[in-house]
Amino acid sequence: MQHLIDGVITAIVQAAINGNIDQITSAVPFARSRTPQEKDHLPELGSQRYAIMVILYNIMVAHPTIFPASFNQANFTKSYQLIQVLDAIIARLETLLTLFKDTRALVGSDLQANAMQAYEFEKGADKRGDAPIHDSLQQVVELMSHASKTPIILAIGFGGSSIISNMDTSKKVLVIGPNAVSVREESAPLATAITWNPLTTYEIPSHWKVMVVTNLGTAGATSIAYYS
Repeated sequence: MQHLIDGVITAIVQAAINGNIDQITSAVPFARSRTPQEKDHLPELGSQRYAIMVILYNIMVAHPTIFPASFNQANFTKSYQLIQVLDAIIARLETLLTLFKDTRALVGSDLQANAMQAYEFEKGADKRGDAPIHDSLQQVVELMSHASKTPIILAIGFGGSSIISNMDTSKKVLVIGPNAVSVREESAPLATAITWNPLTTYEIPSHWKVMVVTNLGTAGATSIAYYS
């Protein structure tokens, strides 16, 4: 069996990591996401504009008396200092994120290799009638039949919901888990929602145009895989 990564993240360690993330977020109460309008209309400070900004800032520092009182030099300085700190923090976070993503890729490779080896053993057991696993293996076969098109993996945070409007209703949805989800057509009443359990595939009603998926877990995120 392939085993590139040998490690465990305990519930205590995960809670500590989540706590540290919460502390980081709380430490910068002014941080916020951009609005759609800001994304559309505010310019990005790319490398060229950053270089221009640095030159203009240094001119201001060297010659503060050339500016009228209406120009707030203190705010310019605060923004200049803040973006440097943000860039340093982002660089550290990107390094950490890359580490976790690479580790996940290696663990994923382990899982893929081991799953395919397990599949061969399970197929043999199914043929011999050793265990009632035929229906589960049929789900695997159905998913493999769509292997030419990569499914979209959607993570839904604890207590959260997601709206999907581009799903292919001719294909099934796999609830990856670990939590069950509630699903309904967006325009339908909440009472019409149905529950989909982890590690199970489900058909999407063909008349659904927009689907609302809600994480039913008492803690943590859950995921589904669907085709667009």
